[in-house]
Amino acid sequence: MIVKDQLGPVIEQNGYDFVIVDCPPNLNLVTQNALMLSDSYVVVCLPEYLSVRGLGIIENKIEKMVNQINQNLARFGAAATAGPILRGIIFNKIKYVTGGTIAQENWMRQVQQQYGDIVFENFVAETVKIAEASYKGPITLSSRTADDVYVQQLSNVAQEFFDKVVRD
Repeated sequence: MIVKDQLGPVIEQNGYDFVIVDCPPNLNLVTQNALMLSDSYVVVCLPEYLSVRGLGIIENKIEKMVNQINQNLARFGAAATAGPILRGIIFNKIKYVTGGTIAQENWMRQVQQQYGDIVFENFVAETVKIAEASYKGPITLSSRTADDVYVQQLSNVAQEFFDKVVRD
């Protein structure tokens, strides 16, 4: 709540409509704080067993975290928080530009069946070109050192993010 109190005036002062906070793939203290000052969250998921299994675990842990925080808030007579809601799942590191391996496609289909419309249609293929280009210095999505297909995929995901999360 301290972070939220400090960040709130900055958001208002600058007129931000939304703020994206990129967090590591774990629920450490930094990620917990970011989640608690968020209305919603999006998970980047690999189309493989452990990552897909982790989706349900993340949801449960966030629900427990919100419940615990609400219990603590109630002790001080403060209002409860609804906590963030899962607004999207984006698949990353797909083996092929046109789609994944059979196993990846099966995992993606399973997640689509379970989560429905919040699963992004666009995905990001696996590439080494960005990592290789970083040895030459800083890179941007507009630099020619970037992989054009990768840049297009990121643009497609960004547009879908805007349509699904921001516009809604």
